Amino acid sequence: MERQARLVRQSVHLCCTADRLPYLLRHTTLSCITLQYIQDAIREFEGTSEEVRVTVADCELAIARGDVEGALKKLRRIPNTSPHYVKARMAMADIYLRHRKDKTAYIKCYMDLVVSGAGGRGAGLQRAVLVG
Repeated sequence: MERQARLVRQSVHLCCTADRLPYLLRHTTLSCITLQYIQDAIREFEGTSEEVRVTVADCELAIARGDVEGALKKLRRIPNTSPHYVKARMAMADIYLRHRKDKTAYIKCYMDLVVSGAGGRGAGLQRAVLVG
């Protein structure tokens, strides 16, 4: 058990700067240990470009536990003034479509991106192209 905990700790540390953290979270059986390390990663990467990646991974872990609403709440907390707002909204849209089968909420997430104006001048136009 201690060996597995050490491996999880090392993997989380290495994966936070890569795209493998969600894989680790989905494939580990040590959910309580993983929860502790994901919370540590959230604190460590707060305010960095990796913050949303860790938050999305945390949301994936919440979904794996069956807490879809908890995952959505975490993503809703990211303000539209954040440089990570777009990624958070896209992750929310994915949750609405894949886990709730709610196409209306999925579309609303993308429409909110167009209307919000987050990201500076011209961002709304870029998002309108993204939405189609």
